[in-house]
Amino acid sequence: MTAAVAAAVPDSSWLGVELRHLVALRAVAQEQSFKGAARRLGYSQSAVSQQIAMLERLIGQTLLERSTGGRAVSLTAAGSLLLKHAEAIAARITTAKAEMDALAVGHAGVVRVGAFQTPGAKILPEALKRLLAQRPGVSVDLRESIGDMELLEQLERGLIDLTFAVLPLPEGPFEWTELVVDPFTALVSTRSPLAKREEISLEELGRQPLVCFRSCRITQIALDDLRVEGIEPTIVFRSDQNEVIQGAVATGVATAFLPCLSADERDPRTKLLRILPEVPPRVIAAAWRADRPLSPQAAALVDAARAVCSELRCPS
Repeated sequence: MTAAVAAAVPDSSWLGVELRHLVALRAVAQEQSFKGAARRLGYSQSAVSQQIAMLERLIGQTLLERSTGGRAVSLTAAGSLLLKHAEAIAARITTAKAEMDALAVGHAGVVRVGAFQTPGAKILPEALKRLLAQRPGVSVDLRESIGDMELLEQLERGLIDLTFAVLPLPEGPFEWTELVVDPFTALVSTRSPLAKREEISLEELGRQPLVCFRSCRITQIALDDLRVEGIEPTIVFRSDQNEVIQGAVATGVATAFLPCLSADERDPRTKLLRILPEVPPRVIAAAWRADRPLSPQAAALVDAARAVCSELRCPS
């Protein structure tokens, strides 16, 4: 056996570590009790205790601080370290299952894509049209969400092949390519005196009653940037639906503070205004797992999305 091969073979005691042991450790850590872990896994409490005891014997270290008097069970330093690896192993198993399931049903030509509202409405339809013109046998399985964090979690678990997301991405096994810079704008009713203008200052925007997204992490960052400038926004309404925000603005309820591409610029009831000075924009990207190369079909979809984004225009 070469030195390299020998180094790759675990200590013999570790060869006895099974996935069920790591699953039990994760469940105890999440529930902070053996009883809760047993309920979560559908095991008896004694079965969970036996699996943890076996894991500790195999590892040779104490993984849990057992408590008395009803206090929560906690991880030791060794347990916390092993749990990180257990989470990674569970994610890889989930990815393997998803890929095997796709292979079993002959879905080699399926691209599983995640999208939140803006790319789902403004980028994906035209990108899909171009993709199908190049690759007629491909189909797209779309997973939709209000925001990108849930989609990135699905990507990390191997449930989708790629997703639209907003930069910066959270820490994770991701690779990405920038698609489009989406500036923040003010959306006003055409019945408002502001509709006679093409731009609005940050200071004046701060004096307007505002409507904005509830769950968008980039909107929250932009609002915090306003506060750094000494402007405390007056938010009278929040929603996670583009159409609801557009409708609220159209009735004259408030001015919307939102990324340009989130608005329907064709709506005759509303008008987009530039904000000066500019607020840091939203940057939309396509993301995939760094440890899993894109299939030719998925790569072609990313290329199509990039081409569509090159043609998108916001008020300048």
